[in-house]
Amino acid sequence: MAATAGAVLAVGPAATHAVWAAGATVGLPAAYASEYHGDQAVVDLLRALFLVAAASATLCLVWDRPAGTRVRTTLAWAWVASGAAGCWGAYMTLVCGVTRVSGGPMEQAGKLPTALMITTYAGEMITGFLLAGCLAAVLAARSRRPALGAAE
Repeated sequence: MAATAGAVLAVGPAATHAVWAAGATVGLPAAYASEYHGDQAVVDLLRALFLVAAASATLCLVWDRPAGTRVRTTLAWAWVASGAAGCWGAYMTLVCGVTRVSGGPMEQAGKLPTALMITTYAGEMITGFLLAGCLAAVLAARSRRPALGAAE
């Protein structure tokens, strides 16, 4: 159930990052949008892909689908992608929060984070950590299963 909720939650931040990667400037401060370039678009695209990879790989592990897939490969994708999404989102949420409170050079440059930016980063953080927690639960459940072919 939590994995499904995490996958559904991943849609919002992934879509926002994909829209930003495609060149839209919705939800970005005007000064930031005017300086947005190809390198930032690649980062936003990767962030969207990490969210999609984390959600799909975690769902595959939780639902034991598809049957022919190696568990190690799926687990590696899910673990790395959920960790990247959660940590990247946590870092950006922290930076946005500190910037909103203290202002400083970002405020003077007209680059204060918008509500959409903060919501996107917070959603990315929550989704990544939720999916990582699901992976921990899957690993715990798998470790309690008897091994195939083990003597009883």
